[in-house]
Amino acid sequence: MKKSLPLLLGALFLSGCASKTVSIPTSYKSKWVQPKNKKEDCLQLIEAYSDEPSGENMLNSLTWDGDCKNGKGVGLGKSILSSGAVDSYEIGFLQDGVSEQFSVSGQYGMSQIVLTKIARQNGRPQVAWHCLAELRGPSDPSVGDCWIENYKTGSAKPDNSIRYFTASAISMLKKYHKKNTPQESQVEHESQQILSTGTGFFISNDGYLLTNSHVIDGLSNISVILNGEYVSATLIDQDRNNDIALLKIDALVKGLPIQLKKKTKQGTEIAVLGYPNIGLQGNEQKATFGYINANSGIQGDTRYFQIDSPIQPGNSGSPMVDNQGVVIGIASASLNQSAAFEVTGTLAQNVNYAVKIAYALPMLINHGVNYIERNDQNALEKTELIESISNSVILVVAE
Repeated sequence: MKKSLPLLLGALFLSGCASKTVSIPTSYKSKWVQPKNKKEDCLQLIEAYSDEPSGENMLNSLTWDGDCKNGKGVGLGKSILSSGAVDSYEIGFLQDGVSEQFSVSGQYGMSQIVLTKIARQNGRPQVAWHCLAELRGPSDPSVGDCWIENYKTGSAKPDNSIRYFTASAISMLKKYHKKNTPQESQVEHESQQILSTGTGFFISNDGYLLTNSHVIDGLSNISVILNGEYVSATLIDQDRNNDIALLKIDALVKGLPIQLKKKTKQGTEIAVLGYPNIGLQGNEQKATFGYINANSGIQGDTRYFQIDSPIQPGNSGSPMVDNQGVVIGIASASLNQSAAFEVTGTLAQNVNYAVKIAYALPMLINHGVNYIERNDQNALEKTELIESISNSVILVVAE
């Protein structure tokens, strides 16, 4: 269980005092502690990076409401540390007494919490991803600013591109409350709807559009926001292997041309237009720019481009266009930061992926879609480029 450092750093970043990298302690301290509310052995590792020694009174005031096995705390539960007038808590998953992967921490009496993901090396936390959040209910946080702590370098810096991990932390929080308040959780579960948002783009003038399969997978009520209004969309087909879905609405629209015959070269300048993180960033389209870094994806997967154009949750299904406004790919995923750190010991920078548009062709042919092929024209300035495609890019909502 980590102590108050994430909350303190989060307050520092939010206050505007640290818009750049700040220093953090690199001295690792840990101690195995027996929860005072457990009769059987149920040791838990209390750990922190701190320049000050840990007080014995804090270490001896631990309680744990999870299970015990082989003398150690295990499974999902809440740890509480009391320090006189302040009680702090952490909800997480223990494996042999050690906190693994995701956790949610806070202080009683405060609505602000911290969502955390940890990458360990040789048993010690090496990198931690944190996001501040405001509780609107026992398991309903609104995510705010985020930052990364690197204990190897002793540095922390704001980074709101890491919010993708918070969905797993929030899911764990909901599971904990369902486990510990079964009646309330059952009502919440029955009334709760799963909502997924992403981006789509028209590829014909009669309403056919493409997005990622994972945006709508398993959900039956699909709509798009067209001219500020919800319009019902029909799922025509989906290719889960290549993460592509074909939808259709009943409307006349402007389709984007797609690149099918000409090979796209490494170094091609690109733009991505979509609707990332609408709950945090708003419903306005966001444009990012970059280049094709490679003609293959993870482990040489030739279905994908590797790109450095920034993408975030909600960009899934966004068109990736060249400087003529021709779609050459569909923004799909980012390299998992924790996986990259575990393999290389460093964090990946601007490593994202887009599935090549040619992999949608069999689906388009099979359903007789009157798609638009490219018609070479002069390169457009960035402002002209975005203006030329913006009306063809729409928000996809599935539930």
